[in-house]
Amino acid sequence: VPYRDEATGQTVVLDDFSLQASDITLDQAFPLAVQFHVANADPQLDVRADIKTVLKTDEAFETFVVDQLDSQFELAGAPFAGKQVKATLKGALTADQKAESLNLDQVAITFANLKLETGLSIEQYASTPKITGKLAIAEFSLRELLSQLGQAVPPTSDPSVLKKLSFSADIGGEPGRIDLSNVKMGLDDSTLSGKINYTLESGALFARLNLDKINADRYLPPPAPASESPQPQTASTAPEADLLPLETLRALALDIGLNVGQLIASEIPVNQLKLQATATEGIIQIKPLSGQLYEGTFQANATINAQSANPRWQLQANVSDVKTLPLLTQLADMQQFSGLANINVNLNTAGNRVSVLRKNARGQVDFAIKQGKLDGTSLAAMACEGIALTHKESIDTSTWPKVTPFEDLSGALTINGDSLNNTALTAQVKGLAVQGQGLIDAGQLTLDYKAGLKILGAIDENPSCRVNERLKGVVIPVKCKGELAGEKGLPCKFDTARFRDTLAEMAKGEIKAKANEEIDRGREKLKDKAREKFNSFFK
Repeated sequence: VPYRDEATGQTVVLDDFSLQASDITLDQAFPLAVQFHVANADPQLDVRADIKTVLKTDEAFETFVVDQLDSQFELAGAPFAGKQVKATLKGALTADQKAESLNLDQVAITFANLKLETGLSIEQYASTPKITGKLAIAEFSLRELLSQLGQAVPPTSDPSVLKKLSFSADIGGEPGRIDLSNVKMGLDDSTLSGKINYTLESGALFARLNLDKINADRYLPPPAPASESPQPQTASTAPEADLLPLETLRALALDIGLNVGQLIASEIPVNQLKLQATATEGIIQIKPLSGQLYEGTFQANATINAQSANPRWQLQANVSDVKTLPLLTQLADMQQFSGLANINVNLNTAGNRVSVLRKNARGQVDFAIKQGKLDGTSLAAMACEGIALTHKESIDTSTWPKVTPFEDLSGALTINGDSLNNTALTAQVKGLAVQGQGLIDAGQLTLDYKAGLKILGAIDENPSCRVNERLKGVVIPVKCKGELAGEKGLPCKFDTARFRDTLAEMAKGEIKAKANEEIDRGREKLKDKAREKFNSFFK
């Protein structure tokens, strides 16, 4: 039987058709066998089917019983890249149109290497469905499935992933709602379990899930070979894409809770991750997001108000005793800082594009780092260079270790777009009190900063770095300007020009002090002479 749709040019051919049945009697079961071949021209699709079953129906054709179903299918064509795929359908089915009920009994479906088994009972399917039963997908290899379907396997950093997938759940719930309980999903060596509820009319989704562990980096595309030279960046004329589908978000009704035992993402390990997210009427809240990170803890609350065309974002975060070195190395290739960080963040912004969000960002960051170390930079060397100048001596610090240990470093940053303004940096270093202020460009990761090293006591045993009472309280100026990222230390150096002004002020002070001493000494001499004359007058 050939068929051609003149409007679309679609051509379908049905051939090798065969239907066999015997003892056909209504209200009684009878055997039925059907074979056929269907070929579609565009897109090319070829289907061969061999279906055997025992069928029973009533005189009103309202009740159907399909028993002992055993179906075989062979699929080929464009969707399968020229490969042939086999599929089967076995089991039993009962449908009652008057009662609006459908039962699937021990139904098993195979498709290539994928096998699904289910037993379902569906009531009130035309109005408010109520579904009960079980669903299970046996463990299979997604890589093998895609290969059998003639599809490309997505590139992954770890070629051993996507080889073990499985799913099982119990299905139930009140009419109009689908409840999945005892959910268990396997993905390679990860296991997700919990429960999911979905309301058909409103589309509301409720989930409480637990994931034991996952390394997300294994599923990302592999990095480009190091031998490949980066392409020169050119200005793009393409319009910047929106981040959020606002209309979709406004229609969401979600309440999701997720616990993850171990998560690795962007090589950052997070333990005991907890996420609670809700969405209603265009307001998305993540409250809280918490976990353990580099031997410390973090907790964050975030809100996105997508009710308008210019969504508003709010973030509050707290970090306690997190090791800074591995975190900053992974996030921004900054390897200069180490220590235990305690940070409080309050941030607000608005917009639906990255550039707009960064431009509108406003907020405050308070930080304190204890038991820390600054690698690549020696503040002691800079201070000693200044001290040597006061002694009119020279000192060679080129071989000194480029490191600055400190006990406490704290400060605050005011966020204004990409500009981070720090006006209250303080730190305690051996023999020094550090104070600083300046700007950090978060977009370019550059620093423009001025700091002062106030001399409190002995800094180093080098004779040219000796500290006397005259030097205590003197501030050694330091200037920091340049890039933050990379393995080198901070772009800081002793500010000789500013320190010469300091030396001039010190000299003026010393001259004034000596002048005052001479004046005081002269006054004492006059007093002594006057006293002598006064005493000789009465002799």
